[in-house]
Amino acid sequence: MRMQKNVVYDYDVALWRYWPSSDFPIVASVRASAVPSALVAALRVMAKRRIRHVSYVAVRCPDGTFQRWENGLTLHEEVVAS
Repeated sequence: MRMQKNVVYDYDVALWRYWPSSDFPIVASVRASAVPSALVAALRVMAKRRIRHVSYVAVRCPDGTFQRWENGLTLHEEVVAS
């Protein structure tokens, strides 16, 4: 009987407001079917938590790889004038 490998379909996002920090990161899971990339997953978590800037970001992708932003990430929201 073959054991089936666990398949991950989420982006696991960790955000640190300050780096280095002894504080625990802000963590969330984002469905891979809802976003096209690790960057968009991180930005979505920032928007949901109303965080404009983080110092460090780490994302585990659905394929098991990791992406990191070591120089921070800033959320810029576009304002559309009517």
